[in-house]
This record gives sequence, structure tokens and C-alpha cells, in this order.
Amino acid sequence: MNQSNSDWLAGWYRGQCNGEWEHSYGVSIETTDNPGWSLKIDLRGTPFEDVPFEKRESNIESETDWLVCLTQDKTFQAYGGPSRLSEMIGVFRDWIEDHVSGPIKTPSAT
Repeated sequence: MNQSNSDWLAGWYRGQCNGEWEHSYGVSIETTDNPGWSLKIDLRGTPFEDVPFEKRESNIESETDWLVCLTQDKTFQAYGGPSRLSEMIGVFRDWIEDHVSGPIKTPSAT
């Protein structure tokens, strides 16, 4: 069964938690007044903190259908319209999975 992007992100986060990382870093999902979403994922202390990421912007088809993803200050950042949250996580997921040898092992949710 394919894992949803949100379940995958939860597993990736759990995989970073080592008793120290989660006290200083983490994942933040917030709403914006555009309206839309803001996703920020700390990369410090992970194998991905220095991996290049090419900024991605979607064509803005309407005032609420937009997407921007980038890395800055060792943080993956994505911003998008109200229906783009799963896609934002998916961009992060694809980037991570493209830069590892073998599948990412994430603990299964119980």
C-alpha cells in the first residue's frame, strides 16, 4: 500500500528524532492569510542540510492555486495555496528520496 505524504513526513520526522535533534529542530506547518499553507522543515543535523535543491514555482493559475518550494538557511520551505499541502510535502519527499541510496526507512504508524 502506498503511504500518504503526511504519513511519510511523520515517519521522516520520527527518523530524525534522536533525543537531541527534536529539541532544536523540527517541522512546522501553518496557515497563511493568502490563503494557503507554509511548510518549514529543518535540515540541520540531517544528511540533507547541504544537498542542493532547485527552487520550484508552479504557474499561478488563480489567486489560490500557487506553489513555491526552496531551501534557505538549511531549511526546506514550501508555500502554497489551500489545496497544495500534500503536494508541498510530496516535493520534499521526492527530493529526499532522490538523494538517498535505497528506500527511506520510516517507522510504520501504529
